[in-house]
Amino acid sequence: DRDVTGVQTCALPISTGNTLTKATLTAGTNVTITNGNGSITIAASGGGASAATPTALGTVYGLMNNPSFNAAIGYQAGNSVTSGYNLALLGYQAGLNVTSGGNISAVGASALLSNTTGYSNAAIGTSALRANTTGASNTGLGDQALYSNTTASNNTAVGYQSGYSNTTGNVTAFGQGSLYSNVTGDGNSAFGVSSLTANTGNYNSAFGWRSGYGNKIGRAHV
Repeated sequence: DRDVTGVQTCALPISTGNTLTKATLTAGTNVTITNGNGSITIAASGGGASAATPTALGTVYGLMNNPSFNAAIGYQAGNSVTSGYNLALLGYQAGLNVTSGGNISAVGASALLSNTTGYSNAAIGTSALRANTTGASNTGLGDQALYSNTTASNNTAVGYQSGYSNTTGNVTAFGQGSLYSNVTGDGNSAFGVSSLTANTGNYNSAFGWRSGYGNKIGRAHV
């Protein structure tokens, strides 16, 4: 006769040739043994290997602590996000200090690294808009474009180190090094490599390679 007892441990006869001998089944880790009417069920009870969980934002999956249509890929990318929304952060420490800003795109190592609550900013390139904190509606395309911008808004810089020194001014710079030295000057537009590179004045416009290169404190020049 078969002798089956218990839920986690049971005994049943097993043939050893011409005779039957009693064997014992013992449940191991995460395994259950259940005897039924004429049957024994052996099943997993869960608690096995679990999915990997990132220990730091951006390290494994780029997950964010309050995802609202957000995506972050790269070590410490979006590390400080609390209520930010519509964020696309790609690269080492991209958008590192963003907390509640919205509609932000940062692609490149340290792009928009210091941005906290600034919104509608786009930085494409290593350290583009790196120092921006609360400035809004800025576009920096190129490595270190608008690098020093902090609180200024509505700036556009395209090209390596274009608008590099701008902090609170308002500029439009196209071309490598264009309006490089502009810090607080307003209403300046430069189109061309190194155009208005030394400018610190206001309301100047320059078109062409190195145009207005030496202009510093001039005002309303074309």
